[in-house]
Amino acid sequence: MAKERQTLSVSMIVKNEILHIERVLDIALQFADEVIVVDTGSSDGTREAAVNKGVKVRDFLWVDHFAKARNESLRHCSMDFVMWLDADDVLLPDSIEGMKQLFSHNIDWDVLYLPYYYHYEPGARVKGKRKMPPRIWRNGLGIRWVHPIHENPSYPRRMRKERGVRGIEVLHNPLGSRVANPARNMRIMKKALKTKEYYEDAHMLWHMGKDLSSVGNYRQAVTYYKRALESPKAYKGFTKARIEYGLACQYRRLAHHPEAMDSAARAANTYSDWREPFCEIARALGRAGDVHACDTVLGVAAKIPRHELQVERAELYDDEGLSEFSTRLLKSAKQRAGSRMADTSSTPKEYSLVAGGDVCLGRQMSGWVSKNGSDWPLSGVKKVFEEADIGFANLEAATSTLGDFLKKGGKRPFYYRNRPDMLDVIIRGGINAVNVANNHAGDFGFAALEQQLEVLDDCGIVHCGAGIDAYDAASPSFVQLGDLTVALIGIDTETPSMSARGDRAGINYRSESDLLAGLAVSVSLARLRADLVFVTPHWGANWRDKPSITRRKLAKKIIDLGVDAIFGHSAHILQGVEVHRGRPIIYDMGTLLFDRVSANRMKVSALFEFTFTANGISRLKILPVWLQEGQARVAAGDEVSQVHELMKRLTAELDSSLNFGVDGNRLVLELDPSGFPKIPMKVFRDSYRNDLSRVKPVSNFYRKMPTNLEYDAVPEFAKFETEVVVNEWLTVIGARWGQCVRPDYGFLCETFFRVKRPLTGRWEAKITGEDQRGENKFSYTHPVGEGVIDPTSWSNQKVLGDRVVVRPPNGLPQGQYSIYWHLFERDASRRMPSNRRHKRLVGKRVYLGKLMISDDAPPGVVLHDSRELRLE
Repeated sequence: MAKERQTLSVSMIVKNEILHIERVLDIALQFADEVIVVDTGSSDGTREAAVNKGVKVRDFLWVDHFAKARNESLRHCSMDFVMWLDADDVLLPDSIEGMKQLFSHNIDWDVLYLPYYYHYEPGARVKGKRKMPPRIWRNGLGIRWVHPIHENPSYPRRMRKERGVRGIEVLHNPLGSRVANPARNMRIMKKALKTKEYYEDAHMLWHMGKDLSSVGNYRQAVTYYKRALESPKAYKGFTKARIEYGLACQYRRLAHHPEAMDSAARAANTYSDWREPFCEIARALGRAGDVHACDTVLGVAAKIPRHELQVERAELYDDEGLSEFSTRLLKSAKQRAGSRMADTSSTPKEYSLVAGGDVCLGRQMSGWVSKNGSDWPLSGVKKVFEEADIGFANLEAATSTLGDFLKKGGKRPFYYRNRPDMLDVIIRGGINAVNVANNHAGDFGFAALEQQLEVLDDCGIVHCGAGIDAYDAASPSFVQLGDLTVALIGIDTETPSMSARGDRAGINYRSESDLLAGLAVSVSLARLRADLVFVTPHWGANWRDKPSITRRKLAKKIIDLGVDAIFGHSAHILQGVEVHRGRPIIYDMGTLLFDRVSANRMKVSALFEFTFTANGISRLKILPVWLQEGQARVAAGDEVSQVHELMKRLTAELDSSLNFGVDGNRLVLELDPSGFPKIPMKVFRDSYRNDLSRVKPVSNFYRKMPTNLEYDAVPEFAKFETEVVVNEWLTVIGARWGQCVRPDYGFLCETFFRVKRPLTGRWEAKITGEDQRGENKFSYTHPVGEGVIDPTSWSNQKVLGDRVVVRPPNGLPQGQYSIYWHLFERDASRRMPSNRRHKRLVGKRVYLGKLMISDDAPPGVVLHDSRELRLE
């Protein structure tokens, strides 16, 4: 039976705290059931004062180890919970009442984190630097203090943690700042760092840097901060971000402003939900005289709410304090503006980038390549890409032999995957750089996405917008063109389920409302290493021919960060062009290559050719492109005028003052970024620069890698009672499918079969469903395994799985449906031959089983077989 009231021990260690001891004990005795005070050698009457208050006092010989002293105090605590306090801590009356209420009822957490304000001054506008340490925990769980100084609790196992209690705050040192003892602190830490237990300990190294900074030794502080980040025991997440931010502050104090900006950007890239690193980035931009970028980043900082865990600079979370900081910084930036403009007196070498829209190598593209070869799909635009220094596209599919369908939301989602050798299509088409931050890169999960990055690296194709962790995904990719460095930043606003997190691979995702914050970090990292920065966002809904007003405002803010061009994608159709501060914004480049192209706007497309130098982009050309199923080519005849008129109309709707010239079959827009000159910030060469001359075909290692749809055996629950021998070369062994699905939702279906020989031609599969009366039907036609299994390489060594997500049409009536499967050769429009008898063979189709479409089914796409779940 739960206790109605929980009891509390207050644990303290003291030495020569006569100025504070009586006050803190008077406070603690108002809510604690016992107070344990461990005295480590007071000589000013502290011990006697504590005894007079009636608390339990124990003596402990000081051994230069705060954790050991605190653990001695813990050893004597006997109540249900333990709370630690320092002698110079204070709880105000409201917090004291909160403590009484907290322990008046049963508690279901193990550890409680409470706000802790440093150097609080009564009457001050802000309370001071804020931390959120573990303050109270359940006694008897084995929690112990570690580290000889700047100690912190260590948990022996996973704890139930609570950070949501409101109304209780601990204020530290409200009588004014005391002189710290950095000499003692550093002596203890240096001694500890030489021991086996704390050798290269990130916590000790970090605090050594902080104490060195407190005495003004910033150079040595930098050394220790960097060692903390490089330690084998290095922190991750928010604590790592705090160390990176601290390093930025040391660089600023040394007047190493590029390094300060770089470290602050790394801090924000590691953890973005706090203002301090963004304000540090803005400070560095202000020092460089970049008023627009400085103001934009300050705007990002202002939208970040007060951080729950830690506040390094409290004034930045106060409206008046942030306003004063911003005003002072922008005034300085305006005074410096013009002092570091790019040199435009010389005539630097020109380079070019050609960018196209969405490229999908999945689904039926494998059939087109099998029929026509990998040169065929992009043969009509290959020359355009090859003549450019960078050929770019949005690669919208998972290139992998691994993985399974990701739960990515939606009712009837599309899933695209292709074999690694399908990258031959873009390589032979002249594309050497791709964006992978989009809503299909992670279709088959994070292991598949990670393999895609491996294969792209194997080929030498530059990729941006995804990575092996969140930091890597948000980092720019760099291309070296002679003496000029170009940065590419890919980002997605549509698919949070694919986002890279912590140590998990994924895409660089930000919601549109948070997009500017993410790009402020990536662009800062890029500007310190590149001459030009290009951002390529996957944003907005499909089939929209114009961007929203919100997105247009956002695009201009992105340019203000110091970006030279934006070329977007997602809608699958072309959108118009705008120019901001002499820099082009292509909201959507449409589609470049797709297996299915219906008679709509999708086939009307374009390539976008940027001519640039180190001073910026001087010219944008738009080359009309026409699509057909599985192929793209340069538009001809009346097609050219259709694309021209479309782009002129869409652009005029955004900015009627933009006038295109014409150069042959290209629209031309002359740009003059010199009216808004770049402020060069490139100082580092510490990042990997991709050499585009090293692009090569997919290696045999990946080309011959088997897929995860090749099985040694069929799961027992999925086997048919007897195998279905369809003909002399095909045997169907079993199937699994989502057996109960809601109307308008997709469901998994996998058919297991074995073949005796490879097949030539465009063999595909078709799943059909019919209700009992035959009045309502649906079908789903697809390459086997959505194209990841090549029919020309089939053999009888493995069982093959045609694993797909079926997308029934919207509005299909509820009821029971019979599900059938068969193979057919698409070009010849003929089904698989069937010359055998079996009760599951119905008109050259194999009967799989029953599907129930019902409102009673759980919501969501069904990605499992209910029989499979029962076996787990």
